[in-house]
Amino acid sequence: MARDSARSTCLGLRTVPLASLRTGAASDTKSDPLGIVLREYPGRVIAGMICFFAFFGIALGLDAWLPNILVERGFPIAKSLNSIFWITLAFSCASAFMMYSLERFGRKPTAVTAFLLTAVFGLLWANAGSEGMVLAIGFGMIFFIQLAGNSSQIFISEVFPTNARASGFGLCQAAGRVGAFVAIPSFLWIQQGFGLTAVFMVIAVIVAIAAVAVTQIGPEAKGLALDEIAPPTA
Repeated sequence: MARDSARSTCLGLRTVPLASLRTGAASDTKSDPLGIVLREYPGRVIAGMICFFAFFGIALGLDAWLPNILVERGFPIAKSLNSIFWITLAFSCASAFMMYSLERFGRKPTAVTAFLLTAVFGLLWANAGSEGMVLAIGFGMIFFIQLAGNSSQIFISEVFPTNARASGFGLCQAAGRVGAFVAIPSFLWIQQGFGLTAVFMVIAVIVAIAAVAVTQIGPEAKGLALDEIAPPTA
């Protein structure tokens, strides 16, 4: 203790005793991460859950039923699979563009804009008639839902304190898996009962809600250190 006290006044500077630092670090380590995010950041957890529910539900739901939708619209199986191949190239393109967009425009603008454009392209794709329109608009739809979801994942991973980041992010991811579980049978049920346009109207509503949720996740993280976005809690 004497040695710690001496070091705390070294060179006439008032510093925090090493014992206090060790105590703070220990309490931080032993804290309840799940309790921290639910107590301190409930709004961020709920907003993140909504975003992931929308992303995983729509992305995995479309992946599951896209071939079936194309076949029912008159595309032969071979042409349907060929169209899906070209449409799904949007996955890699969205990831490549995201690297630029997040640092150029920020997390919130990228995710919000991409969610809203997903709604627009989805409604357009539901009414696309020619093969060329199906390919072009379908590419844009997949591009923007992937851009929105991946941008949200990066943003959400940054808005919880270091000692509770895994718990906060994990809660949001869990909601996403529930969304996928619900969406895959629901899209088919809606399509069979109300038609293809109804499916994409539902998708448009979901992504619009997700776009609003993005704005509630936390402060814009562009250019900020993680501890500035969410300081560690003791």
